[in-house]
Amino acid sequence: MKVKNHKIILNWLLILMIAPLFASGPYDGIWSIRNVGYFMVTEKEETIIIVRLAENTELWEAYKGNRQNKTTFQVQTFVSAVEATIQIQILSATQLKATQLSCKVIKEGYSCILPNGFPLIADKIF
Repeated sequence: MKVKNHKIILNWLLILMIAPLFASGPYDGIWSIRNVGYFMVTEKEETIIIVRLAENTELWEAYKGNRQNKTTFQVQTFVSAVEATIQIQILSATQLKATQLSCKVIKEGYSCILPNGFPLIADKIF
């Protein structure tokens, strides 16, 4: 099990190092929310894709959504143990606010970690 976790960590480190080379949108890059995890963000035209790696490296989720206006996106999980809708508001080139609008558990043994309406601030690492 430990070998598998090390492989997962190494794969994510490789992705985190390579991802900025392909970044083209102003918000593309790696973002972090303390005690929640790391987020790889990429945007093309009106679509945004976000992949989350939890700090404990045992959980990952993928989100996809569309731009609502110049600085706001609404994303839904498409690979996760929960169905969640999250509003992403860009505060600056290096900071964003994520607010969970709804969350429903779809896989037994998992839970929604935040109450609806609870905002989190993410900082861009690179």
